[in-house]
Amino acid sequence: MRTPHGTARRPRPVRPGPRLVLIAAVASAVAAVGATAACGPGGGQKPASSAMDRPQALRDTAPPAVVPGDAPGSDPASGVAPPAGNQIQDVLRAEGALVYRCSAGKYTLAQTSMKLFVENGGFAGTQSALLSWRFKNGTQVDAALVKQVPHRNTVSQALFKVVAVHGGDANDRATTFIVRQPMSGGLPPAGCTTSGERLAVPFTTRYVFYRSG
Repeated sequence: MRTPHGTARRPRPVRPGPRLVLIAAVASAVAAVGATAACGPGGGQKPASSAMDRPQALRDTAPPAVVPGDAPGSDPASGVAPPAGNQIQDVLRAEGALVYRCSAGKYTLAQTSMKLFVENGGFAGTQSALLSWRFKNGTQVDAALVKQVPHRNTVSQALFKVVAVHGGDANDRATTFIVRQPMSGGLPPAGCTTSGERLAVPFTTRYVFYRSG
């Protein structure tokens, strides 16, 4: 700045007022808090979080798959759901044994022996033939195997199509498909040595009966 007479005059220093001092103090405190939050337990700088910071096992883990045996119905993704237009008629718990026969060094399925029970309830029927279910009201349901889906360490999940219903009422005769969920147990040893030997292997599972909707 110059005076009217042309001589230079130094500018007077500006002293900060109370408001400017308060603003500067708040800004300094905020900066200090931010620096503390960015540091790890040892005081070092904490990098920004990203997907790559998580352990490899967590990054590669997919959502848990649906286990068909855990739900009353079948899992459509497993490939054993009946065609659209069918609805669940009954869900029955099965307990019994698969009877195998030794032939050519390995066990082959010879017979199914089981009892069927209403979920959390009483006796409902039996299955003694491989593809035939008999119920305590006298109804017999015969079916044909449509598809099996292998499951590790258990007997395959399976879809059956009903081919005949003997006796029963209109509801029984409307049965269209049966889904066998994965079994607990039921697998024989990998091999055998005595031809003709029979082996009963206990199991539990569920059968889901469908009717046309």
